[in-house]
Amino acid sequence: MSKFLVIHTRLDIFGGAERVCHEIVKTLVAHDQEVELLTLSLNKDKYEEITGKGLSEEIKVYSLEDFKPIGPPFSIYKRFLSMRKLIKRYKDILDYDYIFLTHGSNPYENTILGEVKRSIAYVHFPNIHYNYQHSNLKRRIYLWPFRRVVEKGIKRLDYVFTNSNYTKAIIKEVWGRLCTPEPIVVYPPVDIDVFMCDKPLEERERRVVYVGRFHPDKRHGLMKKLAIEFPKYKFVSVVGVTEGMKKQFQHFSKNLPKNYVLMQNIPHKDLKPILCDSRMYVHLYKAEPFGISPIEALASGCVVLPHNSGGIREFIPKEFRWDNFDELKRKIAEFMETDTDKFEWVEKRNMLWKSISVLNPRRFHKQMWKYIEALPKHDDINPHLS
Repeated sequence: MSKFLVIHTRLDIFGGAERVCHEIVKTLVAHDQEVELLTLSLNKDKYEEITGKGLSEEIKVYSLEDFKPIGPPFSIYKRFLSMRKLIKRYKDILDYDYIFLTHGSNPYENTILGEVKRSIAYVHFPNIHYNYQHSNLKRRIYLWPFRRVVEKGIKRLDYVFTNSNYTKAIIKEVWGRLCTPEPIVVYPPVDIDVFMCDKPLEERERRVVYVGRFHPDKRHGLMKKLAIEFPKYKFVSVVGVTEGMKKQFQHFSKNLPKNYVLMQNIPHKDLKPILCDSRMYVHLYKAEPFGISPIEALASGCVVLPHNSGGIREFIPKEFRWDNFDELKRKIAEFMETDTDKFEWVEKRNMLWKSISVLNPRRFHKQMWKYIEALPKHDDINPHLS
């Protein structure tokens, strides 16, 4: 038995990264490993609502009771200082053999801990280095100090997991020689069985759904435009709104088209009935590293139209993807109005269901444990620190 310190930035908000954290913890506990969890903030009620089960009582949780939501300006540096405060507060009582960064897109926590320990990260996307390469000079100056901190953490990683072949390629491109281990693709777990629904499209509402956090990158504004373009259809954005985005959300919520509805912070269990009674799901985020929501929508039987970028291309064929707004409009009209027999939806849906069947939590647990079990003994010296 080994001891794992699982570090996740926040567990009071929930998205794909938080689900991955939950399933990694479940994997470790199921194989009799000791787990300590370090997070800035944990909302136990929300955690149980989203995951369907609370954290095991065996898991020690360390968090900041006085943590307050972080917003701009200088949010990445405020978050770093908060995490540094958290680690410094508990550093002397933490007892672990391995560090597992489940929100490891910008790994630096292992440098604050300063111990000669083995470090593992599940990297959802190498945000800082990717943004640095694609930013103007002013933005690069802002990112540069944090980028340097992150690079020290990258050099300490012994195992790197990631969510898609798309993200793996980006990691290798922007991290380069900093990342010595070859990234291992383990697709995120999706509760496919929970969302399965074969209700015919003809019996569903002529409704288009989009699920995502309220953030500019998620482009909920395109749903407004679509609602205006298609006044006969219904449009729904299921949005997760954090404290830091409440003012922007309130502004966005004004003067909505009559056929466009916002559903804010709904329980995850309430999402299935919406999807199972909708004909279509659009995914508007460009270059989504993976995309759990479109997979859930596909399992629920919706025609799923994601942007032609990112990790979702590994599961959704070209005929359902789009490159620009005009193409998206054309495909919405085509699949909403065309008789399903003509584009053989049932056959294609069954083929797509087969392709996403590998994304179930059981397979995720099995794959993760296969690699974790093969970890070098925890008393070996970390080669990246020697």
